[in-house]
Amino acid sequence: MAENYNIPQKVVNAFSELTEMYGDCIEYLGEKNNKHYFWFNIPLEIDYGFPQVVYWEHGKVTNVDGFEAVEILDFFDSKY
Repeated sequence: MAENYNIPQKVVNAFSELTEMYGDCIEYLGEKNNKHYFWFNIPLEIDYGFPQVVYWEHGKVTNVDGFEAVEILDFFDSKY
């Protein structure tokens, strides 16, 4: 995981449904192309499909879906 980063409230809100189910598992991945990436690292060893990744840019949160989310985690060498 990347260094500590103050997670913006809009990112927290984007993961609110998952946080209610699994607790606070938001991790900062790092910055790429002026975008700050976060993922929800579900602590259970379950198959839940593609990872949940978002990026924060200019005050907006954007979801990253499918194989692109996997590529982002690979880029930041995150263990998922």
